[in-house]
Amino acid sequence: MQAIFSRPVGYREEDGYYDDLPTTVEYYEKEYLELHPNLHAEDADAKFAALQWALDGPLKAIDISTVLDVGCGSGRVLSKTLSYLEQAKKDPVTGIGVDVSGGMLRSGVKDSRLVRLRADCRDIPLQDNSISLALCFDIVEHVSEDDQLTREISRLAQYAVFKVPLELSAYTWVRGGRKRLRRLQEKYGHVNHYDRRSLINLLNADWKIAAENYVKIPGRNLLLDRFQTLLLTIGLSNVFGVLFGGFLIAVASSRKSTA
Repeated sequence: MQAIFSRPVGYREEDGYYDDLPTTVEYYEKEYLELHPNLHAEDADAKFAALQWALDGPLKAIDISTVLDVGCGSGRVLSKTLSYLEQAKKDPVTGIGVDVSGGMLRSGVKDSRLVRLRADCRDIPLQDNSISLALCFDIVEHVSEDDQLTREISRLAQYAVFKVPLELSAYTWVRGGRKRLRRLQEKYGHVNHYDRRSLINLLNADWKIAAENYVKIPGRNLLLDRFQTLLLTIGLSNVFGVLFGGFLIAVASSRKSTA
C-alpha cells in the first residue's frame, strides 16, 4: 500500500494511515461529531443511489480499480461502492477514504477493505494519477479554498463524481436568505454556497464535465415535493435548480490526466 503514497505517512492500527501535515480542525473533531454523531448514516443509501446513476451510465465503460472518497466521513458510501463494483467486475477494488477528522474515521463503518487516511483534502499524500475514480460527495461546500480542492483531486484521479448542494436558489431566499445560509454553515459547516453557474465555473477550471444530474432535497412539504419531481421528470432540471436548488451530480474527467 505504501507505494501509492507520495510522501511518508504514519500508521496506527486503531487510526489507519495519517499525514502529519494537516492541523487539527476542531470543528470536525468535536462540534460536528456532537451535532451529527451518526455521521449522516440515514443519507448513505440516497448518496449511493445518486452515484449508481453515474456508475450505470456515464462511467459504465470505465475500468475502475481504485476509488478515493474525499471527505469520506463514516465511509458508508465508499463501502457500498466497493461492494457494487466488485459484484459487477468480479475483481477486488481498492478503496481509500480520506478525511481531515480522525474522529470521523475512527467512528465510521468497520470494513477491512477500506484504507483510512487522515489528511487535508487540499494536499493529499497520494501519487499523481493513482486513482481511477474520486467521489466528492458533500465536500466542496465545506472547504473554503474550494479551487484548491478541485485542483488537487484532478491531480490524483482520472474521473470524479461531484455531489454539491445548490443553495443559492429561490427557495433559500424565500426561507430566510442570508440567515438560512448562516444556519447551514453553523449546523453543517457549509462555508461555500453555489448556484449551477458558479459551481460549473469552479469545476471547469480543472475538469471536463461529461454528464449532469439533479437530486431533490427530501423533507419538503408534499406539494413542493411533487412539483420538484414533476420538473425533473419533464426535463426542466435548470428550472428546478433555479427554484429549489437541490443537489447537482456532475460526472467529470480530469483535464490533467486526459491532457
